[in-house]
Amino acid sequence: MGADTDLQIFADYFQVYLSDPKADVDWSDAWKAPSALADRFIACERILGFATERNTTVPLRVVLHDVAPALTHQVARADHAVKAGLFTTDRRLVVAGCSDYWPEAYSIPVLPGFYGAAFLSFGLASVNGVQGKDRYELHIWPVGETPKPEVLVRWQPK
Repeated sequence: MGADTDLQIFADYFQVYLSDPKADVDWSDAWKAPSALADRFIACERILGFATERNTTVPLRVVLHDVAPALTHQVARADHAVKAGLFTTDRRLVVAGCSDYWPEAYSIPVLPGFYGAAFLSFGLASVNGVQGKDRYELHIWPVGETPKPEVLVRWQPK
């Protein structure tokens, strides 16, 4: 089941999503929560949204794991890192920017069920407008129940 893919995602509105493609919910209010922008992510039952530092195409490494990965080393090097989970009824998860056409977006074949996810951001201080050397990693793995959303490392711009 494991897979590792390097993508270029158009992070329109500074956003990247991991979603059950059958999720039929309006998540836009989730970004209005006081903690959403500071935490740089939102977690809904079937959609996770992550903030990027640039409003343009960004590099995203997507890694599907068979079991919960040991990410201690990667998290220690990250500028910002979050962990959450979602549920899918479909046999795939979609990874997309918010303005992507989701039926044609990159998808990962999975079994229906619960998945944990960690989104790691690197090189955030390098961003100057739409230029930068920022990069992102999205790690996904099956779980028995949805993990509690949490910030593992908080970005502190200087």
